[in-house]
Amino acid sequence: MAESDAQMNDTKPRPTASIGRCTALGVLLGLLIGALEGMCRYRYPDPRIFLTPSVSYVILFLGPLLDGLAAGFFGLLTGLFIASRSRIGRLASLIGGVCLVAGLVFAIREDLRDVAVMVLKGRVPFRFLLAGGAGMLLVGAGVYIGGRLLPLRTLSALLAGVYVLLLAGVGVYALRPPMHRTEVAAKPAGPVAAPNIILITLDTLRADHLSLYGYPRPTTPKLDQWARQGVVFENAIASSSWTLPSHASIFTGLLPHQHGADWAKPLDPSWWTLAEVLSLRGYESAGFTANLGNGWMGLGMGNGFELYDDDSTSVRHNLKSLLLGNRLLQPFYEKYVLPDTFDRRDAGQINRDVLRWFHHRSPQPYYLFINYFDVHEPYLAPAYFPSRLGQVSPWVVGRIESLMDRENNQLSLPAEDTESLMTGYDNCLAFLDDSVGELLDSLSRLPGWENTIVIITSDHGEGFGEHGTYSHASNLHREVLRVPLMIFGPKIPARLRISHLVRIQELFETILQLAGMDNPPFERASLERFWRPGFEPEDFDEFVVSELSLGMPSPSPISLTTPEWQYLRDSQGNEELYRWVSDPTEKFNLAKSPESQKVLRDLQTKLRATIDESLRPWTGTEYLTALGKSDRALASAAQLTPHLDSSSAHPPGIPIGTSQAFFPRRALTLSQRPPTPEEELLRSLPYH
Repeated sequence: MAESDAQMNDTKPRPTASIGRCTALGVLLGLLIGALEGMCRYRYPDPRIFLTPSVSYVILFLGPLLDGLAAGFFGLLTGLFIASRSRIGRLASLIGGVCLVAGLVFAIREDLRDVAVMVLKGRVPFRFLLAGGAGMLLVGAGVYIGGRLLPLRTLSALLAGVYVLLLAGVGVYALRPPMHRTEVAAKPAGPVAAPNIILITLDTLRADHLSLYGYPRPTTPKLDQWARQGVVFENAIASSSWTLPSHASIFTGLLPHQHGADWAKPLDPSWWTLAEVLSLRGYESAGFTANLGNGWMGLGMGNGFELYDDDSTSVRHNLKSLLLGNRLLQPFYEKYVLPDTFDRRDAGQINRDVLRWFHHRSPQPYYLFINYFDVHEPYLAPAYFPSRLGQVSPWVVGRIESLMDRENNQLSLPAEDTESLMTGYDNCLAFLDDSVGELLDSLSRLPGWENTIVIITSDHGEGFGEHGTYSHASNLHREVLRVPLMIFGPKIPARLRISHLVRIQELFETILQLAGMDNPPFERASLERFWRPGFEPEDFDEFVVSELSLGMPSPSPISLTTPEWQYLRDSQGNEELYRWVSDPTEKFNLAKSPESQKVLRDLQTKLRATIDESLRPWTGTEYLTALGKSDRALASAAQLTPHLDSSSAHPPGIPIGTSQAFFPRRALTLSQRPPTPEEELLRSLPYH
């Protein structure tokens, strides 16, 4: 009888075998879920505004890897529950599993909502999810049955083999990640004498923190040296105070209300971009950006480039794009490693990618765009770079950043906290200066440098509490609009500083004119006019318009800057007026001063006339709500009129954006959100 009982006990599954089998089945289920998630992310764009997916094929390896580990952990808890012979053990494992599932659902609730939006908007066909879900059920059932039949060792060996293959795929990818190559029209051979053009934007860099512009700290010694070889503009003003609309203005020569790019719309691919025009003229074009969130190709930033390298190609970004990566790994990294996003690329990494491309490019003249992101918050220079301008604790910066996030960057910080932020910012600028200097030194030793024009600027500045706000994208004051600008290369005068007010968006015409397009719209609007002998400024040269262009209900300010004044107005009718030549930090608002009322009325009239005369149709009229109700009606009516012809009669100068009228007209898509009745009518009009 005892022998019979022993034999029966041997046939019962051992607790360790139950735990191991449940863990293995959990890993298998996670592999299936990760494969489906990776395929969905790889094939379909972000549910908000992206034109193309913001990930690379490495996500097909990372999805199963990460989800397999997570599901295996849940399988382990399930196995512990099944194998436990005590009520306390079962209760503990059950509570732990329920808490983990609830925590995970809470962590990824926004991502689940995004997936639902993608399905409802047709970004991800419902049949794709239905087929994927059915396939997972069938395969899961097969796996479960096979798992019951297969010995645990065999099942574990199969899983280990799958993980080895997945890790090998990630490793091979990481050794040589691909760069996005886009399809462009066949192009002719570029002119032999055409200059190479390098456009560098130092994201989030305000002009008054460069030693080149009189800052007391030696933040930019290398840029100071390069600037002596060319022209420095002392009062360059950006078109907006955040990345996407400002870069879109540089790339198209248009203001935000014309090109329409904002937080809910990408840059419309119907507008002609610098990369597109230069590619058609025989240039090889390549773009490299480190900007997280607003520099991706899917937002239209890569329109026209033959090669565009953004963070979507990095392993870390693809890992963060997964549900668990974004909701679990990123918070862990931010809390216990550094108060920063873990997929940021620094200037050294960008330089390596640029040089890798440079050594494999064609002999054609090239247009190279580089965006560095190192002075963007949270202002943490790499640990290996000496903080020669002062020490800043990452945890102090992290604490201040969390306060800024909670208060939407609108708060009053103690002076020592503000000083810490500025010191961190300056350290990052010193690192960026060193990195840009290294890249230019490397390129200057390569063939073709003697025929290369370099343009260095920024898309916007940064606030440090000057007007009750930190960071950027919340107002249009001088600290977020005034940016550095220098141009040097062949036929560019050396050691010249220009104090006249200039528009950053006119880099569109400037680059095309330097590349050999001497047609009237480019020649008249090019910044070269300011260093041309005998130049006399006209009315067209005496103002800059800037727009916040958030594209959502907000105060939505608009700004007009002249050689003496800056006028700001928001959609609630609040007005500000500063005489910036004597009040460069804009501390004294003169809008209600009796002595300034005539100036105020003149600037109001000038701003409205400038907007009304700008090239049409406009794709972002919501930006103009600051002009008032009557002007909103005017904007809606003007949106339905055809393009202004650059050859027609105009007021003094040329309307902003006229250079776009030089190229063949194309229908505008306007946006990806539900169109207004005016937009529906605009789409039906023959703008071809």
